[in-house]
Formats: sequence, C-alpha cells, structure tokens
Amino acid sequence: MSAPVIYFSVRQYLESCNSLEAKITALDNIIMSMIGALATAATTGEYSEYRFDDGQSRIEVIYRDPASMEKAISGLQHLTDMLRARLFNNSVGRITRLVPGENFLGYGCGGGWGYGF
Repeated sequence: MSAPVIYFSVRQYLESCNSLEAKITALDNIIMSMIGALATAATTGEYSEYRFDDGQSRIEVIYRDPASMEKAISGLQHLTDMLRARLFNNSVGRITRLVPGENFLGYGCGGGWGYGF
C-alpha cells in the first residue's frame, strides 16, 4: 500500500475528485470531520490544526481560531448545497414556461395596482 497523498488545502483535494458526486461526498466527509474538530475545540479549549485522513489522502490545514474554522464550515456547506442543486438540475433539467402578460394583474403588467398610473 502506498503512502497517502497529502493536500494542504480543501481546494486541492476537491480538484482531485473527478465527478460531481465524488466532490459532494468529499465535502460531506470534510464538513463532518471539521464539525468534530470544532466541537473538541469548543468543549476542551484545546485547539490544534485540522486534519482529515480517509486512508488514501490527507488534508492538513491550519486555522487561526475556532471562528475561522466555523466560517470555513459555513462556506463549505454553501458550496455543498450549490453542488447538490447543480446535480439535481443536471438530472432533472430545467423548464421555462412562457405566459402571456394579460394573465397578470400586478403593476407593470397592465394592471396598475390602483396608483393612478
């Protein structure tokens, strides 16, 4: 068995994933691991660098404080949500529905809303 590949940023690790599903899975694993490290820092007051090791690869990132780690977790969660939405849109597709303007009664669509325009 070869030595694991070491990444020094989450971005490098995500670039090594070759599919959208793999990136989502990797982000979920990273977020869960970071939440565990953040919980340890919050309950014990001991704070060390964040490390993620899945056996094949390893991520080593140093955060200044728990607040910066919390901000990183929020950003990664937002990225995961965007990737899930993209995956859903790729599988389902998008539909555009064109509707004539006469069907709307609001302002700007012919109705006026009673403002005297």
